[in-house]
Amino acid sequence: MTGADTTRLAIAAGAAVRRLRRGDAVVGAFRADLIALLTGMVVVGAGRTASPAIATNPAELVDLVIDLCRASGMSGLDMAAHFNAAVERRPR
Repeated sequence: MTGADTTRLAIAAGAAVRRLRRGDAVVGAFRADLIALLTGMVVVGAGRTASPAIATNPAELVDLVIDLCRASGMSGLDMAAHFNAAVERRPR
């Protein structure tokens, strides 16, 4: 990401925080904007360049999150346990 991309991401984060504090419901366009913002933050955190594949291929996002978890020192077994627990908590 370029400096301009990072600046846009920071501005979007500030706007999202303001809307959340105001109590706006996270639905519709705001939900899509929030998902794009959080995805952008994961991309920046992983030190990668945004790829159009991230928007269409969830496996790309999983790969980025795995990179972040490994960088923080998390083991593969811990990642698997947390992932499985999250999947089990999600309603079907």
